[in-house]
Amino acid sequence: MKPDLDFSRRDVLSLGSAALAATLIPDVLFGAAPGTGATEGVGYFGRFGVTEKMIREGLGVALSRGGDYADLYFEHSVLNSLGLEDGEVNRGYRQVQLGVGVRVVKGDQTGYGFTEDLTLEALKATARTAAAIADGPGRTAPARFHFVKDLPNRYPVKTRWEDVKTEQRLPILTSLNARAFALDGRVKKVNLGFMDQGSAVLIADSEGRLVEDIRPMTSLYVSCVAEQDGRKETNGYNVAGRADLGYYTPERLE
Repeated sequence: MKPDLDFSRRDVLSLGSAALAATLIPDVLFGAAPGTGATEGVGYFGRFGVTEKMIREGLGVALSRGGDYADLYFEHSVLNSLGLEDGEVNRGYRQVQLGVGVRVVKGDQTGYGFTEDLTLEALKATARTAAAIADGPGRTAPARFHFVKDLPNRYPVKTRWEDVKTEQRLPILTSLNARAFALDGRVKKVNLGFMDQGSAVLIADSEGRLVEDIRPMTSLYVSCVAEQDGRKETNGYNVAGRADLGYYTPERLE
């Protein structure tokens, strides 16, 4: 994963809230309807030029040296992170990941390759790397793919993380910061971190299975340093879930 943006404390504090919000909202939005779970076929990744024909050819190369099994794992994710220390936001960044991994299994051996270039040529080159563990008669890729029907939506969301503004994230951090200090006068320092991520995956294998899924993720942590009679103690706690902003209920934050 490569950070698109990374700021120092000085850089973040010099930005207004509107400018900071602009840095954290992805340029490429996920575009799936809120609550969308696993889907049939190539839907989401079609915007990157991925087709069933491309997948079939990639699997064909992966199986060309006689592997017992092969699969392709496409992923696109956008991660946002905010940190608060000494009552101020001191870091904020976004990471964008896009690529495909190819896995080939032969007996008890596994070959793997990865590329960030979603072109047929790059996929084939990656598949050849993964297939190098095998050495035997080639196998053919599935002529057709089949889809699992009535796939469950295990993590429905009302609002996608890409639609959440920074101004909606910051109050969670500032309120927890104030609450931690108010609970005990011995608390001298509070650190908080907030992360959210929207990701899409597509998996296709040599058994002819193909499925896409849209997956949210978020986490929040707080750590405190308390001091009494010259002795310092540190403690922390975190929560995480595949959910949207509604995950942070007053009860959970308390």
